[in-house]
Parts: sequence; C-alpha cells; structure tokens
Amino acid sequence: MKQLQKTMMLGLFALTFSFILADLPVKAASCVEKMCNYSSSNSTFSADMTGDNKKDVIKLKMTKDEECGFIQKLRIYVNGTKALTLKNKDSYYSVTATYIHMSRSKNFLQITGRGDNDYATFNSIYRYDAKTKKLVKVLDLTSNYLLTDGEVIRATGKKIVIRHSYQPSETGWLHWKYSYVYKNKKFKRISDTASVKTALGDFAMKDGYEKYFAKNQFVAARSLRFYSSVKMNKTAFVTKKGDILTLKKVKISGNKMYLQFQKGSKTGWREVNKRSYIDKPFFYGVNERLAG
Repeated sequence: MKQLQKTMMLGLFALTFSFILADLPVKAASCVEKMCNYSSSNSTFSADMTGDNKKDVIKLKMTKDEECGFIQKLRIYVNGTKALTLKNKDSYYSVTATYIHMSRSKNFLQITGRGDNDYATFNSIYRYDAKTKKLVKVLDLTSNYLLTDGEVIRATGKKIVIRHSYQPSETGWLHWKYSYVYKNKKFKRISDTASVKTALGDFAMKDGYEKYFAKNQFVAARSLRFYSSVKMNKTAFVTKKGDILTLKKVKISGNKMYLQFQKGSKTGWREVNKRSYIDKPFFYGVNERLAG
C-alpha cells in the first residue's frame, strides 16, 4: 500500500510540474529569416518587432516607374502605421526583407534594394521604436561602398554575423564574414580584420588556374611588393612572376581595402580595389573571371 501511495504521489507531482512548464513563456531561439526575397511587388509578412511575443503585421508597399519598372518609393507599415519611407536614389527593381531575432528585446529588419547586375543600391538594418512607431536605422551597410553586399546569415543573443562580398579588380570576387555587437542602439563591428575566401574557384572555367583558386591561392603575374602592415611602410616580401600566394585575410579601413597574402612562411599586406590594375593584373586568370 505504501508503495502504491508513493507511486501515485510521484505521478501527481510529475503531472503538476508539466502544467507549470506549459504556462511558462517560451523563449524563442535567435534566428535569421528571409520574409521576402527579391520581391518586386507589395509584400505582407508577420514577425515580432516589439518583443511582446506577438507577431506584428509588416507590409511593404512599392510605387514603381511604369515605363522603366524600377521602384521609385518603398513604404513600410507596421501594424497599419507607416514606419519608414525609402525614396529612390539609385535604380532598383526588387527588395529583400530579412527578420533578425537576437532576443526578446532585440529584433530587427534588414532591408536591401537590388538593381542592375544584382547590385545592392541600399542595404540597412532597422529596429522598431514602439513609442514613435518608426523603424530606426541601426546599421548602414551602404555607408562604405566596399560593404554594399552584406547579408546577415546568423544571430545569437550577443551578436550577428554578416557575410560580405566584393570584387576588387586585382582578385575578383571575395567572401568574408564580420561579426557585429548591438550596443547603445547601434551595431558595431567587432573587428575590421577577417579570414577571406576567393569565389573564383566556383567559376566553370578550365584554364589551369582553377586548381589554385580552389585552394584560395593566386599565381603572381608580375613582381609585386607586399608589406608587413597596412601602413605600407615596411616590405614583407616581393614576388616574382609565377610565385604562388595564399590569400589569408581582409581588412577594411574607411574606404580602403587591404588583403593579406602568404608566400612560404611570410605574410604581407597590399591595398586593393584600384581600377588601374585591370590593365596590369596582379595574378593570372583573374581578369578573365571578373564580372560586369
């Protein structure tokens, strides 16, 4: 009898505890979700922007040029109230909206406009101010032309990770990731330096250089000087034609872009994104793979 009573008490406790757990608020995991992707017409979706665990209705309304087809004005409404208006500065034909949830109090929208050749004409992240009922910009990814193709790919309670892409004429398309923390109602980049990968290995071109790009390597087309730091005042090494270099890191400082390469046991930096180098290529096989 005592054993039966003990079993019944344990069962009652387990049932009561399960009801208590069911009443507790569920803590949603951090996430990144595309709500509309390359949309060229009005879109409506739902996401919790206010942090009350209830989904808000978000509407994107577009005014388009009837002749050219590009979007002249984008208006964003949250729960029926206009929260943001973006007027046309550069021609764009579609809009991508990405919902970013870090925690209950940190919810954001990334809005990107795409024009010719998939170029990002604007790209910013916004938070929703419940008092003013406006979307407020917290990170502008078009303030630096090198970063116009940034896409949020991951979020945690402490940071977001943005995948950046750019095509310097010296190397062709590159991809790298920067991490950002949210502080004082703005996103701040944790570091200006990151590991970087070439995208040229993805090109369906067989000229012998694809095997190097697949390993993040470049073959020097001429003598090139690399420096021990981005101050560019002390030589780290000098290449000869045919030397094989491994791409290691990228650094963005203001409107300047630097890449670090390794030759043997030595590493060195070089400023890139100088259009004049198209006529005097740094590396074999790059010019043939440049887009645009």
